[in-house]
Amino acid sequence: LYSIDNALRNIPELPMPKTSHMVFLYIVYVLLAAPISYLVLKRMDKREMMWVIVPALSIAFSGVVYITGAGTRLTEPVTNVISLVDIDNSGTISPKVYAGVFTPNKDNIRIEAARDFKIKPLRMNNNYYRGSIDSTSKRTDSKITLSPKTVLEFYNRGVWSMNTLVVEAGGEFSGKLESNLNYAKDSFTGTIFNNSGFDLDECYIITPNQYADIGPIKNGETKHVNVKPSSYFGQRYELINAIYKDPYSGPNRIKRNTRLTPEQMAEFRRNLQKRQVLEYGLMNEAYQSYEAQLIAWSSTPVAKDLLVNGRETRKYEKAFITSKANLSFRDGNSVEYPLGFLRPTIVNNMNAGNYDDY
Repeated sequence: LYSIDNALRNIPELPMPKTSHMVFLYIVYVLLAAPISYLVLKRMDKREMMWVIVPALSIAFSGVVYITGAGTRLTEPVTNVISLVDIDNSGTISPKVYAGVFTPNKDNIRIEAARDFKIKPLRMNNNYYRGSIDSTSKRTDSKITLSPKTVLEFYNRGVWSMNTLVVEAGGEFSGKLESNLNYAKDSFTGTIFNNSGFDLDECYIITPNQYADIGPIKNGETKHVNVKPSSYFGQRYELINAIYKDPYSGPNRIKRNTRLTPEQMAEFRRNLQKRQVLEYGLMNEAYQSYEAQLIAWSSTPVAKDLLVNGRETRKYEKAFITSKANLSFRDGNSVEYPLGFLRPTIVNNMNAGNYDDY
């Protein structure tokens, strides 16, 4: 679960302070407060005014810094929600919903469902979120109340802390991604009808060694597909790296100390979160490596609201969607399968030697 936990801790929608602006302001302040004001006052023979000028400049620049950073300043908790949505052939949708409550202040946090649904802590392998008492200070660190409704309480949480949990979506949904696709002459052709209830912001066809970007599909829209796929090397991490390239790895990687532009940094944060969710999603049973799949991203809301310290919070939400693709392989009287699509099986392993099925 560390991948989904890391994805929840990354909130690309939150603006980052522009450090270049801050550095420029501090340089201007230092120049004005020291050499420039000194030289001007010396020329005017009023150097004693430094006692007034320097504090006044400090107050003025504090105001400028405050106004400049106001757009990136958080004063209240926010909630980051990621849903894993698998759509089966019958049209039943049972999402797994994970949430993280991010608090900018050192505070006690009480998290509960706004209406009648259940929540529980995201339990890592080390059982970190089990209610506990610090053995040295005898201070309660966290508490989970199960009845009459679930309430999660975290005490003395540090500045910029994230509290992760699992959210019951509140019933099953219905909808389908109806695909009628064919693979021939190294191309995918056909249609995809989105009747899932989700607006798909981006969608991909994936097979064991290929993937194709087919772009956004609105709910209720039929997408006509005619696209040549790109290849990867059959490993799931290779698929993740192929779709969402890591700028710090690969033959064309940038150096670690290279300063990214604000636009590049925003794109990097978005892709990093998607990589982390894909890492979790593609390791689950929802993805079978010898079947064609549709994977997609949507910002259509799934989760109900949480109350944090008795109040609703601002919420950022996205869903990772998977569905089996209906894919044929006929080209006239021939059948062409993508590389890696057929899985070999040893029928009689008497003479197989040290054959490793993995």
